[in-house]
Amino acid sequence: MERNKDKLRRNIISNNEREVYELLNTSIDANYEGGWPIRLASQHGLYNIVRLFIRFGANPHLLSESGASTLQLAVYSAKYWDTDNWNFLLSFCDSSQLADGAAVAIIFGNIDAFRKIMQTGRCNTNIPTSLTGMKFLVA
Repeated sequence: MERNKDKLRRNIISNNEREVYELLNTSIDANYEGGWPIRLASQHGLYNIVRLFIRFGANPHLLSESGASTLQLAVYSAKYWDTDNWNFLLSFCDSSQLADGAAVAIIFGNIDAFRKIMQTGRCNTNIPTSLTGMKFLVA
């Protein structure tokens, strides 16, 4: 299994969608080892690989050991937020998860992600985020 783990990591980072598909289709669970693969793809801004994991049943709400979600890492990556490519991920998030994503967008200056999150109309800015424990105000 260790060999598959390395192969999966390598193919995610190289954005090899076909090989990741093959691994998911034959030998790797989409929530493998607490869901690190979907978060790795998200951290690298690989929306197509994230979408593939979700299609295979990955839970985008599983958190890393440090408490980061798939959405937070996608926002942190700052890639492709000027397109609609992350809309599918936003559709899986509830209001508190969107608030956490918006907080990451503010912290790291990802204006495009912040706009996309706010455009969902579901981001509750009146609840404390898990990142800061504070509410944020939107003008």
